[in-house]
Amino acid sequence: MTGGRRSDMEKSKPEKELKKAKTTIHELEGKLEETASELARTNTDLLQLTVELEDRVAARTAELREALTSIEREKEEHERAYEKLLESESRARAITQAANDAIIQIDNEGKVIYWNPAAETMFKYSSREATGKDVVNLIVPERMRADHKKAFNVFKETGRGRLIGNTVEISSLNKDGGGVPDRALPLTRI
Repeated sequence: MTGGRRSDMEKSKPEKELKKAKTTIHELEGKLEETASELARTNTDLLQLTVELEDRVAARTAELREALTSIEREKEEHERAYEKLLESESRARAITQAANDAIIQIDNEGKVIYWNPAAETMFKYSSREATGKDVVNLIVPERMRADHKKAFNVFKETGRGRLIGNTVEISSLNKDGGGVPDRALPLTRI
């Protein structure tokens, strides 16, 4: 009987192992199906993200192309405006150079930034000598300088002056210290 029992036990041991192996295989098949399903979902998500990313890249590329086109148009407009400005400055310079009247332009500090040939003739300072100099100290008689400087400071602060926009008779000096005949001069704000 022990021999019979043993063979029953021996038979049941492989059956148990077979049953256990079948259970393990079944569990592994379930996990494999789960993993395959998860992989399929991940692949679908990745494909969707790829499509979305490609759409975003295409939209951004279109925006950048539009912006570049706009910048190129603006650049062309600026170049045309700059050319017109150069032409206008050239014409204005030709006019002021040929003018019979003295034309003097000063900056916000009262320093000469433009002095035409007629001003050279009238005041006997070359353009090079006059440029950068305080116009009041250069051509205004000493007795009148304080008033001129005060009026200029008021003009700088307010943008207004009682002489601006009017033609006035002004006493002035030339390089030699001699008086320049009083002349009616228009004073203009530019």
